[in-house]
Amino acid sequence: MLLLNRIVGFVAFILILVGLSGCSSSGTVPDTTPSQVAPGFALTAPAQLSRQVSATYSPLFRRGQEHVLDAVHGTTPGAGDDLVFSPSWNQASPDPAALSYAVYNFQLDGYTGPMEVSSSWDLEPDSTIAWIGISNFDINTWDWYAFPSSGLLAFDPLVSVDLTGVLLVAYVILDDTDYTLRYSRVGPDLPADAVLLADVQSGPAPLAVQLDAQFSEDFEGAITKFEFDPEGDGTFIDNGLVPSLNHNYTEAGSYLAAVRVTDTAMNTSVGTVRIGACWKHSWGGTGFEEGHATAVDTDGNTYVLGLTTTFGQGANELLILKYDPQGNILWQQTMGNGSGDDPGGIIVGGDGNIYICGSDLDPIADYRPFIFSLGPDGTLRWQVSWPTVGSTQAVGVAWGSDGSVYLACNHSEPFPAVADVLVIKYNATDGNQLWAKTWGTIQTDFPRAIVTDPAGNAYVLARTNSFSLLNAINNTAILGFDPDGNVFLETVYGLDTETTPMSLSYADGQLYLATVRYIAKVGTGGELNQQVAPTHDTDDISFYDILGIPGIGCFVAFAISPGMLDGGLLGIDADGQYFYTKAYRLNTAHQTIGGLSRLPGAGLMITGRGPDSSGNWEDCSLNLGDPGLEMTAVTGTVANHATVSIGSGYVLAEVPLGSEVIDAGGGNDDLIIQRFYPFEPSNW
Repeated sequence: MLLLNRIVGFVAFILILVGLSGCSSSGTVPDTTPSQVAPGFALTAPAQLSRQVSATYSPLFRRGQEHVLDAVHGTTPGAGDDLVFSPSWNQASPDPAALSYAVYNFQLDGYTGPMEVSSSWDLEPDSTIAWIGISNFDINTWDWYAFPSSGLLAFDPLVSVDLTGVLLVAYVILDDTDYTLRYSRVGPDLPADAVLLADVQSGPAPLAVQLDAQFSEDFEGAITKFEFDPEGDGTFIDNGLVPSLNHNYTEAGSYLAAVRVTDTAMNTSVGTVRIGACWKHSWGGTGFEEGHATAVDTDGNTYVLGLTTTFGQGANELLILKYDPQGNILWQQTMGNGSGDDPGGIIVGGDGNIYICGSDLDPIADYRPFIFSLGPDGTLRWQVSWPTVGSTQAVGVAWGSDGSVYLACNHSEPFPAVADVLVIKYNATDGNQLWAKTWGTIQTDFPRAIVTDPAGNAYVLARTNSFSLLNAINNTAILGFDPDGNVFLETVYGLDTETTPMSLSYADGQLYLATVRYIAKVGTGGELNQQVAPTHDTDDISFYDILGIPGIGCFVAFAISPGMLDGGLLGIDADGQYFYTKAYRLNTAHQTIGGLSRLPGAGLMITGRGPDSSGNWEDCSLNLGDPGLEMTAVTGTVANHATVSIGSGYVLAEVPLGSEVIDAGGGNDDLIIQRFYPFEPSNW
C-alpha cells in the first residue's frame, strides 16, 4: 500500500512540476526551489522527531480531501484555536531571543491529492524573516524555503515523506513581532466559507429582512466581494465589501436567498438561507364558517374545504376555496343539497383534479355520504352519492396510484345499529364504483382517516372498543386494504389504554398516527417503531391532525386545554425528538387549527376557525414522554357491498367574489387559512 502511495505521489509530484508549469487548482504557482538562505539555526533532524505529534493546539481543519493531524504537540504555547508565534517561546533556549518555530506532522498514507503545503496567517510574515522547512528523509535534513509569496509550496513525496507516510513541515520566524498561524494544511487553496443569516426568517408579507454574511470567512486570504441574490432567482447584486443587504419581500412565497463571496484567489462560494413570506386570512360572513382540510397542488395553489352557514342554500353546506400561492382567492363555491352537510376530506389527485367527500343529513337515512370531483377551475366533473338504509358518514378520501379514489365512511345498518368501517373504491375518471368493503366487530368501529402508499394500498385509521377490557375503552385500529379490496393488515394500538384516534399520514414507508393523547410511527406491516406522549407544562393538549414529511418526521396540530383557546403546532423528527413547538395565540376567543398539508418545497398550509386572523405564533413549552403502549394483531369481519349510485341533487354554487368578509374580525367564528413556514429543521 505504501509503495503504491509513493508511486501515486511521485506521479502527482511530476504533474505539479511539469503539468501547466506546476499551477495549483487555485491558479497560483507554488514555490518549488529551496532557498539558498537557511534560517541560521539547527532544527532537530526529521528522523529524530516524533511521528505522533504536531505543534497545532487543536486538530487542523479537515475539508474535502485534505489530510490533517488530530494529535496535539506537547509544546503548544497556550489555549486557543490559532497558533501564535511569539519570541517568548524560546527565551530560555540557546537560539536567538526573537526566534519562534513550530513543526507540523501530516500523515499522508493513502493521500492522492496535490503535493502542496499551504498556510493561513492573520498577519503574514515577510519572506525575509520567515522560512518553511520540508522534511528530507533521504538525507535526514530539512529543505528550507523562503516564505512563499503564493502561499503554496510544492514538495517531492519521494524524499519528503517517510516510509510510514509522514510529512513534517516546520515554520520558523526570526522577528520580535507576534504572528498568528491560523492553520497549515496539505492541499490546494480553498474558496471562502460563505455563511448567510437573516434577522427575520418568516413572517407576513410584505416582510422586511436583513441578509447578513458577516460570518463568511476566507481561510487563506481575504473576501474581496459580496454578491446577494435575495429572491433566489439567479439575479445577484454586487454589494462590494459590504456583507449585509436589506430586502423587502412584497409577495408571499418561499425564497432561497443566497450570497456569493469571492476571495483574493478569485475562488467563489455560495451560502443560502430560506425566507418565508407568509399570508393568513380569515374568511366568513354573518353566519358560522370553519376550515376543515386543505390540499395543495404542484403549482402551490391551495384548496380549502370548510363549512358555511352564510352562503349556499341556508343550512350547513360544504365550502370550497382556492387560493394562489400569494394568498389571492381565485374562486369560492358551496356544495350541498340544502338539508345540512358535513365536510369529510379533500385531496388533489395525481391527475391534477380535486376530490372532495362529505355527508348530508338525509331525513330518512340520517347521514348519507357523497363524493365529487372538480377540475382545477372549479367545474364539476362528476358526483356520486351512497343511498343506504341506516347511517353512513364520509370521513376521508385518498388517491390511488392506479388512477382511483378511495372513500372511507362510518357505516351502520338500522339493526343492529353498530358502526363498521366502509371503504369504497372509485374510478377517478368517471366516478364508477370498483368495489366496496366493510370491516367490523361486534362493537363500534368508526373510521377517522384514510391514506395510501405508492403501491396503491389503502390504510384506514379507526376507533374501536371491541378489544379492550369489557369493551369500555376506545382503541386505535389500523387496517390495510390492497388495491383489490383484500384486508392484509388488522392491528390495534393501546388495548386497555385510551387511544382515541384522530389522524393518519404516510411518509417514508411509515404510517404516522395521532390519537388524542399519543403520537406513534407504525410500519406498513403493523410494527410499532416509535411513540411519544407529549404534555404541556401546565395543561393537557389534544391532537387534531398529523402530517408526515419525507426525510424529516412529522408535524402535528393540537389544541391546548382547558377551553381549547389556543391551537398549536409541533414538529417531531425521525428519532422522536421535538424540533419545533409553537402555539397560535388568540387568548380571547376559541381557536383551532388543523387541515395540514405541505407546500412545494418548505412550508405548510393550515386551516381552522377563530374570530379573525390576528393571532401570532409563539414558543410553546412541551414535555416529551414514552407511553409504552403496544400494537396487537386483531381480527374483524369483512363483507362486500355492491350498491352503486351515480347520484345527483347536490348543487355546486358559486359564491360571488366580494360577498365574503376577509380579515374583518368580529364575534362570529370565521374560517382561518394560513400559509406558514416553520423553517426547522433547515434541511426540508
